[in-house]
Amino acid sequence: MLIAGIALLVIGAGLVLGLRAQQGKLTDILGTETTTVAGLQELLREFRERGGGQFQYQAELSGVIEADRPLISELAGQECVHYRMRVDREWEEEYWETDARTGRRELRTRRGCDTMASNERSVPFFLRDATGAIRVDPEGADIETTQVVDRFEPGEHPGGQISFGGFSLFLGSSPGGGRRTLGYRFQEWLTPVGHQAYLLGTVRDVAGELRVCRPPEGKSRFLVSLRSEEELVRSIRHAMTWLQVAIAICFLFGLGLILARLVMG
Repeated sequence: MLIAGIALLVIGAGLVLGLRAQQGKLTDILGTETTTVAGLQELLREFRERGGGQFQYQAELSGVIEADRPLISELAGQECVHYRMRVDREWEEEYWETDARTGRRELRTRRGCDTMASNERSVPFFLRDATGAIRVDPEGADIETTQVVDRFEPGEHPGGQISFGGFSLFLGSSPGGGRRTLGYRFQEWLTPVGHQAYLLGTVRDVAGELRVCRPPEGKSRFLVSLRSEEELVRSIRHAMTWLQVAIAICFLFGLGLILARLVMG
């Protein structure tokens, strides 16, 4: 009872950190004024007229994702500016376990998975609104994706090869160890070209060109979302509400269990 109470308090503390992170994201989004590409260019012109220096401006923009040389995702074969993929081998095996009540050894079955392959890639892209386009260097950004592949291929492929789209993997010999392969799961998430996006980041003058880049460490947020600002704010507030409820439950039940254990001696 005491251990369970402490565990709930630890979980509650972790949820508090998650709530603070959501609050910080919401503050950054609501506290940043929406602008346009033309508006940023005008700000840069005025900045140079006042004497110049290192131009840096925290901005939020909304537009369509474009790319001169988009990536082609490995599994779905779709044009995108960011993707991540993974291939997992799902398996099951039998094992012996001693029953705590009877002391007898029993044969049981468990399942698991091993990651056979994974990859993540990004390329610079442009965000275009009604007034122009601005280059985005996505390194270090929190990039939202949409899942385009989630497929399970049953069966074993001993000594053979698994393939999906433009991806293929030689499996080599059977993994052995008493594990039976149930199949392979292919998953892929991407940020597609041509999709409307919301962007929050630091705009800089790089060699005479405006770019959205990684901000100084810990100074501001760098976010690329496939949702509108309104949808993003609504989602964050919804998450905060549930986090607050979960925190209250964890602390109330955790303290209750600890007090009950202390009273019982």
